[in-house]
Amino acid sequence: MPSGEIMSRATNDLTQVRMLLGFAVLNTVNTLFGLVSSLAITLRISVKLTLAALSILPLLILVHPSIPSRCSALRAPTRLRSAR
Repeated sequence: MPSGEIMSRATNDLTQVRMLLGFAVLNTVNTLFGLVSSLAITLRISVKLTLAALSILPLLILVHPSIPSRCSALRAPTRLRSAR
């Protein structure tokens, strides 16, 4: 493999990794900002209502992995793709 091709591949790979990490950091910051600001607003409106809304969060975390496996609408596109 010529050295120019190796350099080209390395440059392209590093550019792709840099773009991925840049967008990942940006999305993480945006998500955290949205979470903190919405929590602050809901706490300012009503502490009791905020705590009531957040009280189901542990249950949602426990149930979440089993939801896609039970939902036939989510499995349908994979069946259609495998049938082709």
